[in-house]
Amino acid sequence: MQASSSSLTECSQGALSPWLSCLQHLPLADAISELPWIKLDQLKLTMECLGSTSLARVMKAHHGSKVLALKVFNVDDDTAVKSFVNELKAYNALSELQGQTIPALHSFGQMAHTGCPTIVMHWAGQSIRNNDQLSNQLLETAKESLQAMHDRHVSHGDVH
Repeated sequence: MQASSSSLTECSQGALSPWLSCLQHLPLADAISELPWIKLDQLKLTMECLGSTSLARVMKAHHGSKVLALKVFNVDDDTAVKSFVNELKAYNALSELQGQTIPALHSFGQMAHTGCPTIVMHWAGQSIRNNDQLSNQLLETAKESLQAMHDRHVSHGDVH
């Protein structure tokens, strides 16, 4: 079955569950091919790279009046694809925290021109990475967010 062609629409509560459950029945590569397409003509990429690792690159984009962050995973790297799946599982487990202590999931799919698995999140604002001038309030909020994640048995992989 080919991935569906669709417009970039926001995920509703529980939208991850059907796709995550297909992982129990399909090889990972087949499950990735079942993801909906994300077409670049639906987005206005700012070409601002918000972060990058060997597994994924995060780019800033606009969809209508919304500012989004696209996390595009390397489709040719098994570790990156597994990281994509793990991140979606984390979003599923943390659904009630979205938009409050973690960025809200906007949508997910594969980039139509590359097939790269992609997570689209609402832009949460300035990165706290390498920022020496964080307010005590922001630091306390970050600690509370991490604790809420840990309480749900989810760890953030790049917090030091």
